[in-house]
Amino acid sequence: MPHAPVWPLSIGDYMQDTVTLSAEEHCAYLLLMMAQWSNGGEPVPNDPCVLARICRMPRRRWTQKVSRSVLRFFCETESGIAHPRIAEDFRRVARKI
Repeated sequence: MPHAPVWPLSIGDYMQDTVTLSAEEHCAYLLLMMAQWSNGGEPVPNDPCVLARICRMPRRRWTQKVSRSVLRFFCETESGIAHPRIAEDFRRVARKI
């Protein structure tokens, strides 16, 4: 599959789950979910340098200010971090293609 299919973001669920996030944390959370979606629903590396780069912020900012709020939405796996809903939605959408 050359390009990831369209991502069916559920705005209501997203807003309900993220009401306490700052704008910076929202951006980081969305960028990490998009990275996983673009990776075929597979986990992204659980490396602070990589995660900070995906979130377009300095590693120190990611580590000290943002990661704790954002990573609570993700699960650790052997190959990185994954958002369970992203993996599930990707599989569902990919089956329809």
